[in-house]
Amino acid sequence: MGSILAIILLISILGCGTENSRMVSLKSIYGEINSNAPKETLQFGQLVGKWNVTSSDSIPNEGWHESKATWIFKYSLDGYAIEDTWFEKFSDYTNNTKGIGRDYMGKNIRIFDPKMNQWNISWIENGKNTMLTGIKGKEEGKNLVLNSAGGAEITFYNITQKSFEWKYELVSGDQRTLFSKMFAKRVE
Repeated sequence: MGSILAIILLISILGCGTENSRMVSLKSIYGEINSNAPKETLQFGQLVGKWNVTSSDSIPNEGWHESKATWIFKYSLDGYAIEDTWFEKFSDYTNNTKGIGRDYMGKNIRIFDPKMNQWNISWIENGKNTMLTGIKGKEEGKNLVLNSAGGAEITFYNITQKSFEWKYELVSGDQRTLFSKMFAKRVE
């Protein structure tokens, strides 16, 4: 009888087949915030997980092109940063893949600088085999707003546990030109 109790105790501790085992599994995939990380890390931390994205891109002289992508956010650098990976399959013939003839992937590293009270972000992608640094951002109300050289503004908005929206605009004075917009729905 004692060995049966030991097995039951072991199963309950390990959480086999329970929500606890799912949480352990998700933490091993997506990581977790470091308890010493700036609290602002949770601004992008709320997006940690896997998202299916519908993207609409403005193509000059062609109008809007809709495509699908996968976007995965996870904690990185020992829980002090957010790393996200963007993926579009060539077979989906997206605005990005048709120009390079292969799957398109990109990656951001996002880390909050408490001294400057802003996000510092770097983007690298295989489309043009380039890296863009110097992207800065802050939380504005309930939105996350990022700015890069050349007047580009990226906004994450309508953020909930199950979805968010994203837009990319070129800003010049009072004029805004929308180039891309997305709707993301959480997968896990």
